[in-house]
Amino acid sequence: MIPYKKSFKYRVIGIAILLCSFANAGYINKTHASAKASKLVSQNNEERFGLENEFLSLEIDSVHGARASSFIVKRLNQELVMSGGGFLFDHFWEQSWPGEFFNAPYKVTILQDGPDIASIKAERISTGGMKNILTQKDILLERTITLRKGSPILEVTVKLSNAGQSDKLFGYWVQHIFYPSGIKRKILYFRPSRSGISEATYDPAINKYEGPDFVRDPQSEWTATIDEESGNGLVFVTQYDWLRFLYNCQSSFTTEWQYERVGLPQGKSWQTTYWCYPIHDFKRVDYASRYFVAAVEPSDDDGRLNVKVQLLSASDSLRDVIVTGEIEGLVNDRVKRPLTEWKAGEIHSNVSSHSFQVLRSSHDPVVIRLKVRGRCQDKTFTETFETFYGSKYGSNRKVDGSPLYILPQPGRHREFLKPEKIVKKQNLLPRVLFCKGLFADNYFPQTIFEHINAEVITSYLSAGGVFGSQLSLFPASYDELMSYDVIILVNIDAEAIGERGAEMLKDFVSYGGILVYAGDLYGFDRGGITSIGVDKILPIEEGLHSKISLVNYSSNIITSPELKGISFSSNASVVYMNEGLKLLPEAKIELSIGKIPLVASKNIGKGRVIAILATALGEARKGSMLFLDDPAWSKAMVLCIFSDR
Repeated sequence: MIPYKKSFKYRVIGIAILLCSFANAGYINKTHASAKASKLVSQNNEERFGLENEFLSLEIDSVHGARASSFIVKRLNQELVMSGGGFLFDHFWEQSWPGEFFNAPYKVTILQDGPDIASIKAERISTGGMKNILTQKDILLERTITLRKGSPILEVTVKLSNAGQSDKLFGYWVQHIFYPSGIKRKILYFRPSRSGISEATYDPAINKYEGPDFVRDPQSEWTATIDEESGNGLVFVTQYDWLRFLYNCQSSFTTEWQYERVGLPQGKSWQTTYWCYPIHDFKRVDYASRYFVAAVEPSDDDGRLNVKVQLLSASDSLRDVIVTGEIEGLVNDRVKRPLTEWKAGEIHSNVSSHSFQVLRSSHDPVVIRLKVRGRCQDKTFTETFETFYGSKYGSNRKVDGSPLYILPQPGRHREFLKPEKIVKKQNLLPRVLFCKGLFADNYFPQTIFEHINAEVITSYLSAGGVFGSQLSLFPASYDELMSYDVIILVNIDAEAIGERGAEMLKDFVSYGGILVYAGDLYGFDRGGITSIGVDKILPIEEGLHSKISLVNYSSNIITSPELKGISFSSNASVVYMNEGLKLLPEAKIELSIGKIPLVASKNIGKGRVIAILATALGEARKGSMLFLDDPAWSKAMVLCIFSDR
């Protein structure tokens, strides 16, 4: 074991001496390249582990969160970790910061000690944190950290396995706290969003930060942090399928991202990988991948648009690289103009630059689309990306604040983990999960549930906040999900349900559950439910967008044969409707006013889905009553939801 000085001052001195030794020994020369993992020990016998190759040197502190308490880019001869900082922090975002892992001891072992691959594994079983979240207890977290001979890319694979006796639910979160050039000075952050590159800065000299901290609509799977003065920085590339947010707490020098929630049935595992590599001589980043990083710097010059493109290889030299592309005007000059092909040839560890010039007659904002193709070792690659340039128009914002141009969102492929066997529980009395958004009690008053002695469990919508819309309660496991007979959602948006929740709702109905969806402005209209596929199980055509319209329908409400015997008052009326929705041919109209459907249903598998198309909005005209205030409404809902069909 190698003795280790804990003092930061001694560490810096020791690092300088070691780097000189490495240089003299040829470690920074690729001819003598190697990767190595080793066990270190501090003065108080705390275990630490070293991981290095000719580009990077890391120390993993097994006692304090298995963080990389030292991260040296050998090209800079500089420590990037400040006091209290580090790389590779694990979190569950439901626990908030710092969470249970930040300073917790891990078991760390060396998997491979070189010379081609050096790899270390850090592992710990979760406790549920200070909040004692039971669905986050007994999760085995295994983080494998790898360096390879001849590559500056650090690879980190995180595997989370359910080691308990019940299903788990968590949102994984990665955090790094560092100075990108090892010096406390102005930092630039670049994150891809659907409205273009989201930029943020922090200048500690004057304690000034600009730009958003969160990117809630990441358009790609990377984030970059750069020291403004030197152009040195780090790029992080993750996997897009499960990516939720990108984040920088500028004043704390963090680079972070959060993943979507994952449900883990007993015995199941979820895994993700991310990569990190250093860059230099870059003032900005417009795209990054495991192959290369790119900067795009457009400028106007007397009827010409100059597009300067910089490329830097992430690791291995890239060969036969060709860059093509186009620009497209977004306001008046809506013309696509091709860029002359750039035969870049070999792209390596030094920045390659090229300027495209395009004639145009205006200073309209444009979208710049680029395609980079080439070879890396024995593989060919083709990657495309695009960025927004405002020219004299400025930012990508219309007068109303909405984006002028929205970049396309890549597809995601997520495999939602499910139990080997799903069983619907049978209850003596109906068990209802009532998820309440705005006006929920107007749609479903307590009298509906009192009629049949239903057990009602209430979940409340919390809109906004750091992690967006959330429900206070939603089934964490399939056992819990299948214990309900009815789930009612009123003005619950897509963000609160999530794709995993939407998948669970589909299974809930297929196995015999009753799902009821109602809403208005924050339901069908602006709830975004088409984005997670909830519309696919409703009795309406997929992809249709609703608009709340003032209708003031006042006529006899007609009931289906199954609701025989229920009679609405002749003055019951509907003031606002969700219009623009078209029923599927197999949909059954439960209530209508004239030829206008108010409530419709559809059978799926062993269950049923009910959609309330009329809204609770508005005030009935004098001499009329809102249909929801008619006593017949509660009786109709009892039969519609709880009767056997």
